[in-house]
Amino acid sequence: TQEIKVRNTMLEDTRKELEEKTVELNKLEEEFQRLNKQIELQTAQLDSLIETRQKLTEERDSLQQEIVELQETVKALYSGISWLRSGDIIIDQGEEIAMTIIKGGIPEEQVEQELISLLNQANRKVLELGAEPDEKTGQILIISKREYDEVVQKIQQSDGELIVRLLAAMNVIRGEMVLANFAILENKLVFTENEIILVEEIPVINDAKEAENRLFSILRKVNLKAVQEGIIPEPRTSLVGTISAVNLFEMVRTIVQSETALQIKVIALDDTWTTGPLRVRMEAEKILH
Repeated sequence: TQEIKVRNTMLEDTRKELEEKTVELNKLEEEFQRLNKQIELQTAQLDSLIETRQKLTEERDSLQQEIVELQETVKALYSGISWLRSGDIIIDQGEEIAMTIIKGGIPEEQVEQELISLLNQANRKVLELGAEPDEKTGQILIISKREYDEVVQKIQQSDGELIVRLLAAMNVIRGEMVLANFAILENKLVFTENEIILVEEIPVINDAKEAENRLFSILRKVNLKAVQEGIIPEPRTSLVGTISAVNLFEMVRTIVQSETALQIKVIALDDTWTTGPLRVRMEAEKILH
């Protein structure tokens, strides 16, 4: 009938419309999935950017702190330069201000207590020598916070005994602050008691002054060897130890009175560690041909 034809036509149109809507829906679903993946990717990128931003912020803050410390250092340097013509130098560059021995591997809190004790010791010494604190901050020692943190970490990670020294980074002028830095090295046994450090032959010498000069030359070689082996020298003199004046006088007399060449031995009096000092004695033996 006519109505059935109309209904069939409407049904066919509806089916076509359904197919079109289904195709459109599928396209929308594909677009949704694409956008959803893009959102997930961008979310991950956002999280990564947030993390990077946090790291950069921390690095910026650290650098800003370093800049403040460097500005203080530069201020001290310029202050020192302005006094070079007439200033009274109370501490030489590289001179040891304070020293302590710290066992490695101890807790951070204990390490910091040891370092604070070292800094207090250094404060007292530089004040006695004539340094003066900054009027604004009251600070007398200028030390990089980053270097301090690195020293704490290094001590914690060590399993040995460490010598921690505080050294002047530049000449210190009376009335000024002190720019300083740390120096760390292992405390080890360098020479044992009665160890022969150096042996040298000297010919027959009749003049006391010449004999004395030869002995001083031998002692300089001993000093050089001791420093090369790791003993810390005294900054002002570059010397690492001592010898008895009586022993030196007796050696000069032995050389002058000898009719043969002598073999001179320099011997450690005690067990000597990196911190020194090295105490020695000299002995002489005739060389018989």
